[in-house]
Amino acid sequence: QFLNQIDHPHKRNKQTIGLNVHQTLGSDADHDALYAQRLEDSHTVWVREHISYEDVMGPDSAAWLKRYDQTFLQYRDNNQRVVAMLAYGTGYDEFKEPDSWQQFVRLVVKRYRNYVDAWEIWNEPDSKTYWLPQDEMKTYTNLLKVTYLAAKKADPSCKIVLVFCKSFLAP
Repeated sequence: QFLNQIDHPHKRNKQTIGLNVHQTLGSDADHDALYAQRLEDSHTVWVREHISYEDVMGPDSAAWLKRYDQTFLQYRDNNQRVVAMLAYGTGYDEFKEPDSWQQFVRLVVKRYRNYVDAWEIWNEPDSKTYWLPQDEMKTYTNLLKVTYLAAKKADPSCKIVLVFCKSFLAP
């Protein structure tokens, strides 16, 4: 509902496209230019960009934040709307809430509040590939509460998008 209510210069119809981009994973200006051109050619209005805890809070934090800055500026300059997905743990193979998760959420939401239209919490939390421990609803519900409060503290007007997966809805 939120996405359909937002005004945008492009008409919302079957031609409106959103893509799961991951542009920040690219490594150079040529890659960025190619992504930007492909997004423009496809008339992409909405992009979904991952923001990884490990990238932002890890040892290369400054470099990663610069990379995210460049990516979000490009989206803004191309009039693309952003759903930013906050996820992952302290390593690329650790998929659980880190101890300093709230600090990460506050930092990222405050930094990108003028570039992000909605925040998604975690990637596929019903998947054993991306969420541990696998007591799904109990742990994920706690993560949502913690994240919601931290995000609202950083930007009281931010929008949190919940993505419910089929297994969450099953009896």
